[in-house]
Amino acid sequence: MQKSALETIISQSLSDLLKLADKFCVNKVSSNFKFILSDFQDGEGLNFHELRKLKNKNNNRKVPQDLADIIDFLHQEFTDLYDVTLYVFHARKEVTIIELEYVRKSNLGIDYYDKIKDVSPLFHSKIVLPGYYKDNENKFDINWHHGGFIHLWKSFIFDFKIRNVRKEVQKKYRP
Repeated sequence: MQKSALETIISQSLSDLLKLADKFCVNKVSSNFKFILSDFQDGEGLNFHELRKLKNKNNNRKVPQDLADIIDFLHQEFTDLYDVTLYVFHARKEVTIIELEYVRKSNLGIDYYDKIKDVSPLFHSKIVLPGYYKDNENKFDINWHHGGFIHLWKSFIFDFKIRNVRKEVQKKYRP
């Protein structure tokens, strides 16, 4: 694949990601983008919260790069890429850091590799929703996974409500 075609696909995925951010998030996303790359980690034995903390810890250590550098890497690894997913890692007024998480075909097992070895990579754009988000609720802070008072408070209220629902269910169904 040509670098220009790969750049077009990434630009389209980035446009889709910005539409998602505008729909779900209260933050204004800067049009000054920097990028980080992440190799998908299976995280076997870890729950979502532990995996998110590990991922954030690893990504905080990375130096954001320009799109051209990311395109060069993806172009070199193109034949081994199975899936590339774009996430907003951190949105600030001056810069938005986009994470490109990729899955290698060679990491998926030999049986599955034989089925997908000639398939072009898939490109996705996703927004990670906080646990307390409800459908059609107000927009949320896109940086929620970095912590912060509002996220902690909403998580506390959500956990409190869940505990109360569990107690009600236990009273109703356990004599």
